[in-house]
Amino acid sequence: MRRLTTRGGGATRTLDNLIETVFVSELIAPSPDVWLLSPWISDIPVVDNRGGEVISLIPGAPARHLRLTEVLLELAKRGSHVHVLARNDPRHQSVLDRLRGTPGAADSVDVQIIDQLHDKGLLTSRIHVQGSMNFTHHGRAVNEEGITVTGDADDLSRARLDYHARFGMLP
Repeated sequence: MRRLTTRGGGATRTLDNLIETVFVSELIAPSPDVWLLSPWISDIPVVDNRGGEVISLIPGAPARHLRLTEVLLELAKRGSHVHVLARNDPRHQSVLDRLRGTPGAADSVDVQIIDQLHDKGLLTSRIHVQGSMNFTHHGRAVNEEGITVTGDADDLSRARLDYHARFGMLP
């Protein structure tokens, strides 16, 4: 288990690298389920492809930062069931609409609105990132945040069971 903190005042390389590493590892070997809990959510950049680094993983990917929705939808195309939980807020409606409205994604992307949601996390079969950070520009680059990262199999199993029990889709 590792604890990361940010001080605000700009994106941090450590946090950006963590998020990018999680998503690139998922593109290489997609988890059956990917859970993203973020009461507030923006289409933030999550994978740096400005130099074509991920072109072998996503043929035809544009040479720019890939956005959260692009990567989540790509994971859905590759067989992951993507669960996105957020609050009902008009500021992020376009992000949720993009996830819901992409042809072919309806069976693989589950967007739930939970008005009292305050928990934040990203859970795959290999890693759980949890803490105070929303997946927004402010969460990534402006606010002071605390994030805990674990790859421990017992912790991952407990988190997966908790998410399934709280938000449905129990295996």
